[in-house]
Amino acid sequence: MKLLLDVHVPAAVVDALVRRHADADIVHLRDWRDGACIGKEDQEILATAATEGRTLFTYDLRTIPSLLRTFAETNVDHAGVIFADDHSIPTDDVGAIAAALGALWREQGDENWTNRAVFLRPTKRGK
Repeated sequence: MKLLLDVHVPAAVVDALVRRHADADIVHLRDWRDGACIGKEDQEILATAATEGRTLFTYDLRTIPSLLRTFAETNVDHAGVIFADDHSIPTDDVGAIAAALGALWREQGDENWTNRAVFLRPTKRGK
């Protein structure tokens, strides 16, 4: 699994996850493609991420779910989306986010993420 962290996710999660999993392929949106996608529409970000097989991790429950429905209705593929919210894993808890993403990466990282959407579960450490 190759991860792309949305702007709603602290950039420190990249370092925390790489410390736990040295082989993790993870990049923050601000650093991905030299920041060229900052400010782009979500549709363009998901389409570009799909060209690299990058699964998006986001806290954006306002716009991304409806965009995924539109993608499905128009047969547009994406490389997967992982959702979280502040009720399950607060955005300021970098360790909990990294732990939960690391657990998901270990359990399902080798699977095909095309058109998948999942909600990130906190680990016991993250609760």
